[in-house]
Amino acid sequence: MVDEKKDAPKPLEKEEVHVSVKPKDPKDPAHRQVAEKVKANVEKEVKKALDDNKSGGVQKQLDAAEKKIDDAKNGTSPNQIEKISVKVKGKDGDGDEVSRERSVKPKG
Repeated sequence: MVDEKKDAPKPLEKEEVHVSVKPKDPKDPAHRQVAEKVKANVEKEVKKALDDNKSGGVQKQLDAAEKKIDDAKNGTSPNQIEKISVKVKGKDGDGDEVSRERSVKPKG
């Protein structure tokens, strides 16, 4: 008898999302404020993508996170934000550490 559960893709465990957003002008309070909003939004969206794709396994979760990073890149004004960096890490079903890191420049 074959255990079908072993063949199902395992989700990322103990996942962590680290987001940093570099404002265009760090001395300008408006730029810093926008950077904080972008950071909070990107972090929320990436975590949601990871949760929504648990059934598809680690690779699908990481691919969904990449898509959310692309969405952030295209939806953020380059006038106030210079760079968005996102790192997703966790453990796969075998307990091995998996991470993916990406930095993008906003296109607006």
